[in-house]
Amino acid sequence: MIMAQLVALPQHAHNKLRKNFESWLNTLGSEIRFRACPSRSFHKPGADLSAIDQNVGDGYVHIAVFPCRDWQGVRDRFLFDCRVALLRLPDMPEIEWQPLEEALREFLNFENRWNETVRLKDVNHPLLLPPPSFKAHSTIQNYWKECDVYWETRKLTRVNNAIQGVEARHRKTDNFPPYWLDSAKKHFQKDPYPHAMTPEERQGRQRFRFCFPIPAGFHFDVKHQTSQSFWLTDHNKMAHNIRGYANVDPWGRIRD
Repeated sequence: MIMAQLVALPQHAHNKLRKNFESWLNTLGSEIRFRACPSRSFHKPGADLSAIDQNVGDGYVHIAVFPCRDWQGVRDRFLFDCRVALLRLPDMPEIEWQPLEEALREFLNFENRWNETVRLKDVNHPLLLPPPSFKAHSTIQNYWKECDVYWETRKLTRVNNAIQGVEARHRKTDNFPPYWLDSAKKHFQKDPYPHAMTPEERQGRQRFRFCFPIPAGFHFDVKHQTSQSFWLTDHNKMAHNIRGYANVDPWGRIRD
C-alpha cells in the first residue's frame, strides 16, 4: 500500500480543485491512500511542516510536493525517513487539474516501482543501519543516498547493485543471529529486546525509515570486533569514545 500526501498547494487552488482531487481518489483503488496538506497561505504555495509531520505520524510517508520555495526544507526534514518528491509540472499561470493529475500519476507510478524494488520488508535490511555511525566500504559508502532515487526507472538497477554490495561486504553470518560489520570493524547487531524507547515512542508515535515503520525501541547493539574501545559518530555528527558497547538506533542516536 502507498499512503501519500500532496503538500504545499495554495489554499485557493486546494479549494478550487478539491472535488477533482476527491473524484480522482475514488479511481485509485484500495491500495493507495492520498491526503491533501495545503499551504497556510491562500495564494502562495508553501510547506506546512507541522501538518506534514502529523500526516507522517499517521503513515502518509510518500510526500508529493507542489513546487514551492521551501520544498527543500521538507526534503531535509524527512530525508531517508519518507519519500519526498518535487512534482514535475509545467509553468502555469493558473493551477489546473489536468497537469496536476498527470504529475500525481507520474509520482505514484514511480513510487510503486520504488516500493517493489527498494522498500524494506523487515528489520534485517541494510537501510536501517545508521548513516552517521555505520562506515560502509568506500565503493558503497553513499548507498543510503543511492536508494533515495526519483523519477528514473533505470536508477533502480543501481539501487539493487548498491544493496547487494552492502549485503556482500558487510553482512556476517558466522554466528546467530547474523550481524553487520562495518569498515571500522564495528559490529552492529539487532537487539531482540525493544528497550530504551524514545519519549515519542512511549507516547505511541510511529517512526519511519525509508517508509518502513520502525518497531518501538528498535536499535542495534554496537561494539568493536576486538572488544576494545571505539569511536562512534552520532546523529549530530559528534564522535563518542565507547567502552564496551552502545545502543544505537537507525538515526544514529545513542540510547541509554
